Amino acid sequence: MKDLDTDAVEKFIVAFGGLMTLRKRQPSPKPRLTVMFSYGPPGFVDELLLARTTAELDVDVIHLEFEPGREAEGPVNIYLCEDRNGTILTWPKCELWTDRGSFFLVVPHGKDFGFAFDGSALIRVTDIHTGPAFDENVEHARELLASAAARVPAGVPRVTQAEPAPYLSRGRRGMH
Repeated sequence: MKDLDTDAVEKFIVAFGGLMTLRKRQPSPKPRLTVMFSYGPPGFVDELLLARTTAELDVDVIHLEFEPGREAEGPVNIYLCEDRNGTILTWPKCELWTDRGSFFLVVPHGKDFGFAFDGSALIRVTDIHTGPAFDENVEHARELLASAAARVPAGVPRVTQAEPAPYLSRGRRGMH
């Protein structure tokens, strides 16, 4: 199997984290950073290992799946594992969704809620609109993610802080 282009993948991870970080933050129930990103090709993720990592490290995990040789197109799937009050929940099929560029969520397939990042932890956002415009909003989110990833400089250092980088700033009309 062909290895993933880690430079391309890491640009998407930086962009992804920046997009789903809320700009107006509320005091977090978890005062320390509790989200971890991982990545691999489709079918690579071990659900039990991801759940164990979530439990043992006390972190939520967002795993992005990339098709080898097509990393520049963005993730083909998002897998999320969360610790919800001591219960480990896994969401193996998720999409990045946007409300026309104003905010971004990771939405489990078929659910009416999603996840945002408050600077320390994943938080659930409920009652999102999953009607006819849902697929259009997912496609728009993919386009904005690809645009944001393209603006991440080559050789960007690994993300260790939750602060979005300046090249991920958003204007009134979405990404610019």
